[in-house]
Amino acid sequence: MPGLFCRRIKSEHIATVGASRDKMISVIRKWLASHKTFQALKLAAHAVAQVGSRLDLKILAVLIEPEDAAAAEVLSEIPLLP
Repeated sequence: MPGLFCRRIKSEHIATVGASRDKMISVIRKWLASHKTFQALKLAAHAVAQVGSRLDLKILAVLIEPEDAAAAEVLSEIPLLP
């Protein structure tokens, strides 16, 4: 995870990146799809909060891998959303 997004993204830095908001959201979505952990979800949520809009929140609807057996059991009991 380190290196893709910093934990504190300032809005003035976003403007200097040179990528469009849509491109940044696309990168976040693809990155999160390949890093399905709770920490990655938190980091992606922070990035979306900084550069995205409400419509972009849907990219955070991913299944994350449980970190232990107890979490796996709880997650197995939650029905999936369509």
